[in-house]
Amino acid sequence: MSNPPGPYPQGQPPYPYGQQGQPGQQPPFPPGQQPQGQPPYPQGQPQGQPPQQPPYPQGQPQGQPPYPQGQPQGQPPQQPPYTHGQPQGQPPYQGPPQQQPTPSPTQAYATTDHTAPPQPYAQTASPERKPRRRGRIIGLVAGVVVLLLLIAGGIVGNIVGTQANAPEREVEEYLDALVDGDAETALAVSNADVGDTGVLLTNDVYGEVDDRISGYEIGETTITGDTAEVAVSVSQGDEAFDTTFTLDKAGKAYVVFDTWSLQAPELGLVGYSVTGPEDTAVVVSGVDTSAVPAAESGSVELPALPGTYTVALAGDSEYLQAEPLTVAVTGFGADAVTSLNAEGEEATALTVTLTDTAMEAGEAAVDAYLDGCAASTDFRPDGCPFTAQGETPGYEYSNCVWTLESRPTFTVGQYDDGQWPVSTESSGSASLECDVRDPGTGASGTATAGPMSVDVGGAITAFGEDGATYAP
Repeated sequence: MSNPPGPYPQGQPPYPYGQQGQPGQQPPFPPGQQPQGQPPYPQGQPQGQPPQQPPYPQGQPQGQPPYPQGQPQGQPPQQPPYTHGQPQGQPPYQGPPQQQPTPSPTQAYATTDHTAPPQPYAQTASPERKPRRRGRIIGLVAGVVVLLLLIAGGIVGNIVGTQANAPEREVEEYLDALVDGDAETALAVSNADVGDTGVLLTNDVYGEVDDRISGYEIGETTITGDTAEVAVSVSQGDEAFDTTFTLDKAGKAYVVFDTWSLQAPELGLVGYSVTGPEDTAVVVSGVDTSAVPAAESGSVELPALPGTYTVALAGDSEYLQAEPLTVAVTGFGADAVTSLNAEGEEATALTVTLTDTAMEAGEAAVDAYLDGCAASTDFRPDGCPFTAQGETPGYEYSNCVWTLESRPTFTVGQYDDGQWPVSTESSGSASLECDVRDPGTGASGTATAGPMSVDVGGAITAFGEDGATYAP
């Protein structure tokens, strides 16, 4: 039985590729005419039917992935995202015209076999999109890593900066200089001001000093407000002692780290006095100290860093000598000093004595004095240690001769009050013989006196090119 004729001239609806058994809808515009600004309809699209989505006649838009497989045939794909712009050469799709076609009444049509219309969109597998969340996670992790590195760097920088400016660093620099014999650096680090008395605080002198500090170990550091105290165990020669260095807060380094200034440690004093002539030249560890003024006590006091120093007379003297003093400065402060003489006894006085040559010169000076007295023809030679008594009044005495039967023995003592005193150990003897005449009778004869004791005293007051000077 044939199908009844329909309203279409050719017996088929004008939409050969519509849904089977369903009439197509009326086109909103005459056949063969496309609305301006609309994309053309591909083959297979029902004529006059507005498309759901604009086709892509030249393939997929550049930069956009194709639609994934599984899109229902005959259904327009979902609106592709134009992340990088619209398809080249095509205006954006604005949707169907506002006027919608009125559907025609539904009629039954004979089912005929129709080949499936070609799909307007290529059904190719779309590449798998890279997950954006992973990139965000990677970025987040990278940011966290950078933050951690910055924090770690800040912590490390803070630790390094703090350690570099810690109070112990100043103490270490100071003690390292002492170990190396670098007195000038030590003074600069400790901000010490010793003025004209610092003749021992040079590198030339301190570099040759024995028993300097040989090592140290930093102990506990205590910071109270703007003051820091650093405990140190020090090795010096055969000795070891504990001491504490004090530092004051000096300011900031890089606006963050506290800096510290070492308080100058109290230095030991190499002090000495001279029992000898005022012009005696003295050297301390080879340094002439003649230009250093004496302190109120009368002694010379020289600031000294830890070490052992020698106090001695300058140069070689023909007449004067002194046993050197050994002054050990073990650590810091006045209590760190020990001064010993050659006998190992504590002493700070450099006692000047006479050399053998000086003693011979002194003896010669005393003998010369006695010889001068013996040459006198007077009963009572002026200033001599012997004199005659018991002259007979009215007698005439002439040709008097003094004879030293024995010379006294004497010693020259230690220098005292500008001289070396002379004292008799055993007396000598002298006698006098004179011609005598009695003017009343004309009688003459020989008169004698003695023997009498001869003692010497006085002192040796000076030594020079001509020997010693004796003052009775």
